[in-house]
Amino acid sequence: MSFANRLRIAASWEGKRRTLALEAAMELLRASALVRFAPFRVSIRSSASSLGERMNRDPTGDVRWAIDLASRNLPWRIVCFQRGLAAQAMLRRRGIDARLHYGAGLAQGDLAAHVWVTVGERIVIGEDEAADHRCMAVFP
Repeated sequence: MSFANRLRIAASWEGKRRTLALEAAMELLRASALVRFAPFRVSIRSSASSLGERMNRDPTGDVRWAIDLASRNLPWRIVCFQRGLAAQAMLRRRGIDARLHYGAGLAQGDLAAHVWVTVGERIVIGEDEAADHRCMAVFP
């Protein structure tokens, strides 16, 4: 399916869902630009903004859905780093103390990095590979 067709489908969704998917796409665009053009410390700080006003309900499932959807449908490659930066920014904007974990491990004998996001003890984004990586740093 072409990117234009995907946009037409997204435009037909009801307001809240469409807004959340668009926010995720914009955050992934921002994160992709940061990863590509900014130093690591700038990229990390960009998503660890101060906490916004806490919502009455837990938005982690909605944010995860939106990040997953946007990651699959944007016309460029999205990896765990961009997903983590976007998810952390979206959750912190909603008053959730999301932590971005940066880890390293071995994948087929080579050193590999991975990023995942937690809220409390629960992994929100990047749980599939988190167990195979040792956490080297947590932001903020």
